[in-house]
Amino acid sequence: MDTIRLLWKKVDEIESIQDVTKRDIELKKIVASVDKNKIDSSEGNYLKGYCLYNLSNWTDEIKNQIRCLLSDVGKTSRSYWWARQYLAYYFFDEKNYKTSLRELEKLGGFHELKNNQYWRYLKNQELILCCKIYLGLNEKEKMQEFFDEYASSDDFERAKLTELSNCYMSINKTEKMDANELKKLKIFIDKYN
Repeated sequence: MDTIRLLWKKVDEIESIQDVTKRDIELKKIVASVDKNKIDSSEGNYLKGYCLYNLSNWTDEIKNQIRCLLSDVGKTSRSYWWARQYLAYYFFDEKNYKTSLRELEKLGGFHELKNNQYWRYLKNQELILCCKIYLGLNEKEKMQEFFDEYASSDDFERAKLTELSNCYMSINKTEKMDANELKKLKIFIDKYN
């Protein structure tokens, strides 16, 4: 088994560690292993960026590394779409909704998500909707489209609507959204969360 696959196997094991401090230490060890083994490739960059993204706290230096590593994964790499997805998540977490939206919309053609990891596809659609709402874009059609797709999915395919709930709480205070649309959003969240 090659070094990258062995390190990914360790990442899988680390993700079950409940102690955040211990998990962070182990993730940093993976990053150090990539450097030690001189894995200078798109796959190595994605692995390091993924590990850094999953740390509990980000310093400015780590934020810069996340952006650089995940952006540097080449289009021909098998990790390209996964790296772009985590880059979009990073920008969302940083409340840079315009950039997150741009990255998420690039993933629209990633058929593997819709065919093999439908829950992740739905989560990405949820984030796209949230970005558009936060940016004040009129998204009645997109919202209804997401509602319909989410409602028609199987229970086990649905991820919790955490981001949409947070978005609702934030938007509810700022009046960025039409009152009727806001009410529909609240009803939907209450029904499925």
